[in-house]
Amino acid sequence: MDVKFTLQAVEDVENIYEFISKDDKCVAKSVLSYIEKMVDYIKEFPEFGKKGDVRKTREVVVPKLPFLIVYEIVDEVIYILTIFHTAQDPRKKFKK
Repeated sequence: MDVKFTLQAVEDVENIYEFISKDDKCVAKSVLSYIEKMVDYIKEFPEFGKKGDVRKTREVVVPKLPFLIVYEIVDEVIYILTIFHTAQDPRKKFKK
């Protein structure tokens, strides 16, 4: 399956990196690497994530990190919709 990031998800990744890199660029790169590995896992096993709070979405927590990836599968394409810190209120962030 193909994986595509929405504009929101791209902005999320950029914001995560920017925020963490203020303190430590090495840690920021490591966090993005963990997120990338989870996206690769989702690509391999698209049904892995639990059913999301928003209809037709799936959610998966990035191991060892407090980030949640929300995605949707449409016509053999996995759309990464948003990635956010689990302390954030997703209702304020994510609208499908």
